Amino acid sequence: MFSELETRKRNIIYIRALLTLVITLLGVYKLNWIMTSAQYVGFYIIVLIASNVVFMLLPARLYEGIKLHFIIFMMDIIFVALAAYWLANLDFLFFMMIFVTIFISAIGQSTGLSVIVAIIANVFYFFIRTMITQNAGAEAAGTNILRNVPFIFMVALHAGYMAERANADAEGVNKLKRSNQALAGKVNDMNTDIAAHAEYEGRIFDSFRDGIIILDENGLIKQFNKKAEAIFGIKKSKILNYLYREVHELGDVVKLFSDIKSKNQVSYEKELTVNIQNELKHLIAGTAFIRDRDDKIQGYLCTLRQKITGIAEGV
Repeated sequence: MFSELETRKRNIIYIRALLTLVITLLGVYKLNWIMTSAQYVGFYIIVLIASNVVFMLLPARLYEGIKLHFIIFMMDIIFVALAAYWLANLDFLFFMMIFVTIFISAIGQSTGLSVIVAIIANVFYFFIRTMITQNAGAEAAGTNILRNVPFIFMVALHAGYMAERANADAEGVNKLKRSNQALAGKVNDMNTDIAAHAEYEGRIFDSFRDGIIILDENGLIKQFNKKAEAIFGIKKSKILNYLYREVHELGDVVKLFSDIKSKNQVSYEKELTVNIQNELKHLIAGTAFIRDRDDKIQGYLCTLRQKITGIAEGV
């Protein structure tokens, strides 16, 4: 199976191959004239064939979007005009039909519809041109007119296909924008849910009578509830996401975290004293691991309560 870009490339190559075949056959039909007095037409046909080889060798990724299609289309309009001038019957009516065909095929935005447009344009062109020339050698004129017919078909196919691709690309961009908007909405909803969950989680921790400090696996402070704020006289916002070793106000609690983090040594009902703004506070602390569902360490927990007049109780 071909990818989308490879299919685009093949379609362009097929259209240009048809155009090249028509022009080459006309060149063969007028070969004697080309060889005797118009060698430049032979060079023109060689350039046309070579351009097909070049576009066949281009990587498929270059056929993304409409830029290369537009370049090829404009180039082929020039090839068609020169072929009609040298090998067929170039006239003002033919050029008018070319532009009308391009316009209608582009509006139709369909390769299939462009074939119908080409048939109608050719019938109209042949009819008008025959009516104009019927009194001046209708048979010869008819032969020249028929040589222009394939060019109108080629132009219609080109214009219709280019418009179809442009429309598909635009629809793809709009679809991507709609998807991005929907995804952005989901992300915003998710962020709102995460923020609400974090706020609810914070209220739960603040409801404990013990001070609670939680570190992540790297030793950064991720939770510091209101009771801990009251014990140490420091706001959570001042130390959140700081490394526990950098918060000197924690005193000997730093050593407890070092023991559990570095030595895997858990503390139970550990008595310690911290100096908070020249006030000694006697604490009872305990530490524990925080593990995920696979039993891997995700963080560390420390609970604290003040010991007053020999009795451990909440403040």
